Amino acid sequence: MSFLKRLASGLRKRLQLPTSYSYQTQYPILMPLQRLYKQVTELTTGNKYKLYRTLKEIDCELYGAIDRMARMVRHAYGGFVLHVGRTLDERERELLAELHRFEQQWDIPSFFQASADRLFTYGDDVSYVRFGSGLKEWRFLPMEVITAVESRRQIGDVSAQVFEPKIYVMNELNDDMRQEFPADNIVHISLNNRAQPVYDVIGRYTFGVWSLSPIEPLKYDMLWKLAVKINDIILRQKLVPRMHHKLDLSMFDPNNFAGDTLEERIQAARDAAREYLNKYVSEVATSLKQVDKDFVTSKDVEIVYTEPRHVSYVDPNPMLDQLNRSIYAVIGPVESAVSGRGARSYASEIAVSSYAILVAETVATTIKRKVLEVVRRHIQTKYPGKFDDLLDRIDIKVRLAYGIQYGELIRQAAVLTATNCFTVDEIREMLGYEPLTDEQRQDIAERFGRGRVGQHAQTLQDILRDYIRRQEPQEPETPESRRDKQQT
Repeated sequence: MSFLKRLASGLRKRLQLPTSYSYQTQYPILMPLQRLYKQVTELTTGNKYKLYRTLKEIDCELYGAIDRMARMVRHAYGGFVLHVGRTLDERERELLAELHRFEQQWDIPSFFQASADRLFTYGDDVSYVRFGSGLKEWRFLPMEVITAVESRRQIGDVSAQVFEPKIYVMNELNDDMRQEFPADNIVHISLNNRAQPVYDVIGRYTFGVWSLSPIEPLKYDMLWKLAVKINDIILRQKLVPRMHHKLDLSMFDPNNFAGDTLEERIQAARDAAREYLNKYVSEVATSLKQVDKDFVTSKDVEIVYTEPRHVSYVDPNPMLDQLNRSIYAVIGPVESAVSGRGARSYASEIAVSSYAILVAETVATTIKRKVLEVVRRHIQTKYPGKFDDLLDRIDIKVRLAYGIQYGELIRQAAVLTATNCFTVDEIREMLGYEPLTDEQRQDIAERFGRGRVGQHAQTLQDILRDYIRRQEPQEPETPESRRDKQQT
C-alpha cells in the first residue's frame, strides 16, 4: 500500500503545473490526467476489491478482456435438460416445463454472464438466496464488504483464522450496517479456493475460502501502464505549441507611482501592470483563448525549457502493447476479440481461440454446479416429494462453439462418423444436440432412406453406397477382375 501512496503523492506533485495568470484557459489534454489522478487516489483505500474494480474501470483492454470472456460464458450456457432417455413421460415433461419457467423468471443466461464477470474480476461471486414455496429471492452481494467466518465469535476479530465458512457477513466492522447470512442462504462460486491462502477484505487469514483474483498478478502491470499514460499525457501537454508575447513594461516603474513607502509604490505599479496585461489579453491577444497555452510577460523575461540530455523520447505504444499482452495472458481471451485486430496467423488464431473456449467452458461449468444446487432446492421446496427421484437427472448443457470453431467440429464429426466407432447419438452430443427421437428418425428415413425405420433403417453408409451404386456404371465381373483368384 505504501507504493500506491507514493504513486498518488508523486502524481499530486506533478499535477501542480505552472501557470502564468488566472486568465489562461483550461486545456482538454489535462482533463484525462485529472481523471486519472482522481482514480489513483481511490486506489489507496486499502480494499483490494475496490482496487480490482477501479483498475477494470480505467483500463479499456482489461475491461474488454473480462467482458468478452463473460459473454463467452453466457454463450456456453445451453439450457436445462433431463437425462431420462429419448422420450419424456407426462411427469418428466411437467418438470422440464418448470425448469424452463425457472430459467425465464431468473434470467439464467444473464446470471452466467454476471457471475463470470465477477469471477474474472474478484475471483469469487457471492449471492443471497431465500426459499419459500420455491425460490423467492436471488440477488448478488457486493464483494467489497463481504467476509466469512466460522462462528459469531469471530465476527470483528481480525486475528481469527477461517477455514470453513459458516456465516457470511456484510459490513462486518460497522455495527450499524452489519448483516449476517447463514451459509445455507449463500451461493458462493469460486474460481479456485480449494487450497488458496487468501487474506479477506479486513486482513483476516483464510484458507480454502476465497480465490485469488485474476487481476491480483496484473495489479502492478496495470499501475505501470497507468504511469506510462500519465507520463505521456504530461509530456504531450508540455509539447503543445505556445506563443510568447513580450511587452514593454518600463512605464510601470515604481518611481512613477505615488506612495509614502517603497512597498506602496511597488504595489501600485504591480496593480497597474496587471490591469494593463489583462486588458491586452482580452482585446489584443485573442489567440490566448485557443487550445494552446501562451504567456504574456515583460520583454526582459525569457522562458526556456530544460530538456534531458542523452535521452530520447520513448514511444509508449510498444510498452502498452506489452502490458496488454499480460492482460490477455491472465484473463484468457483472444486479442482480436478485444481489440478487433490480431498479429497471428489463421492457424494460431484457431489454437488460441480453442484455449479461450476451454477457459470459458471451465468457468461455465463452475457456475453450472451452483446453479443446479439452487434449482434442485427450488424444485424440492415448490413440489415436496413429487420430483425427488428426478432431481439427479436435471442438468445444464455447457457447450461453446462459434464461427470457425463450429466448422472444425463438423469436420471432426464427419471423420468420426467414417470410422464407424461412434453412434449417431454420440456424434450429435459432440455437436451439442440431443439424441434423435423416434419421430426425427422416421423423418430422416423418409427423406433419405426407403421409408424403413427401427432396426431396418438405413445407415448413412448404406445411403452413400446406394447412391454410388446408382450413379456409377457396374463393371462386369470376370475371372481376371476378381481379386480372390482361384488357387491351382
